[in-house]
Amino acid sequence: MRKLLLCMLIVVAIGPVFAGGESEPSQGEGGWTKVDAFLIGAANHITGPTALTGERRKNGYDLAAKEVNAAGGIGGLPVQMVYEDDQGTNPGCVAATNKLLSQSPIIAFLVDRSTMVNAIHPIILEGAVPTFFGASAWSISELKNPWFFRMRVNDKGNAEIMAKFLVENLKKQRIASLYAADTFGEGGHTETQAALKAQYNLAPVVEQKYTSGTKDYTAQLLAIKAANADVIYSWGTNSEDNAIILRQFKQLGLDKTMDFIGSAAYATAITINLAGGNANGIYSIYDFAFEDTRPELQHWINAYRTAYNDDPDFWNLNTYDMVKLVADAAKRANIVKKEGNDFYMKALPQARADLAEAVRKTQGFRGAAGDYTCDKWQNMIHNQAVVKIAGGKLELVNVVSLDIQK
Repeated sequence: MRKLLLCMLIVVAIGPVFAGGESEPSQGEGGWTKVDAFLIGAANHITGPTALTGERRKNGYDLAAKEVNAAGGIGGLPVQMVYEDDQGTNPGCVAATNKLLSQSPIIAFLVDRSTMVNAIHPIILEGAVPTFFGASAWSISELKNPWFFRMRVNDKGNAEIMAKFLVENLKKQRIASLYAADTFGEGGHTETQAALKAQYNLAPVVEQKYTSGTKDYTAQLLAIKAANADVIYSWGTNSEDNAIILRQFKQLGLDKTMDFIGSAAYATAITINLAGGNANGIYSIYDFAFEDTRPELQHWINAYRTAYNDDPDFWNLNTYDMVKLVADAAKRANIVKKEGNDFYMKALPQARADLAEAVRKTQGFRGAAGDYTCDKWQNMIHNQAVVKIAGGKLELVNVVSLDIQK
């Protein structure tokens, strides 16, 4: 009897607190649980080789959460971000994901790169938590994970835009490919190669891949020069790599004989700051253009500048819209209620399931990046810009809207 009483006292003593400091919600009638905040978890690059990117991503999350709370939260319940460091690596992301799902009652999970999303696929599938990401590799769609929601145009769509711009706008025929040897880089290259073949019966005259962090890409660039290419398309997410590639591209004089078009990371503030004048003159398939006059985009640009005294880029665009969309879907899902001064949420599995279903029903949610509508692959956004870098700034070349796959 004394042992039983002792065990009961221990449970009472430790019950109200999760490891990591999150308060355990108390169970109410009908499965509703008393809560103090609407928790959104994020695996982010806090340390490691991509920490600069992680800081900008966090800025987007935090700005959106602040605005959601200023507008009344989720029916009065404040949004709270819960971060874990993924260290910019796949093992780090797996560890961060496991920690967040096991130690915090998060309703939604936010994550980044294509290779990381692939790595956590089985964890999310088993954990059944709505997961939002800006990762664009088409291979993620083929996983058919019902809990995955993509917040940027996928690489198949980006590749179609890139191929069309290469041939129809730049009038190029001798096309070279340069890409990172990871899920994103290889996926982007493969999809661009397929689009060139399907639409124009063209194939790259040379294909060069590299390992991120190599620090020297002279061999790949010289191989492209030897193939007498007149344009390079490049797929890579690491800004440090991209800046070195652009510097060596100009040092070798290749900018005198060929154009260069890169994936979105080439047009980020980090890449442009690192590359300096070497970024001028290149093109990029990008998520937005500052000249776009849509009020939602202009609000985000101005709010970001006010909050951080800096220009935003796509890293904090999709993170900002993630939090805004989650908040909107949570309201539509009616998973939070207030009784007196207390807030209650549906039991965690049901709250997550109802949130995911509300996201699937999203049509025309107006975000900073554009209008969000869920397609059959659970891709949420369907427009992209082509920009040119001039004087360290982005100039709009064209805005392209893709068909929504029903």
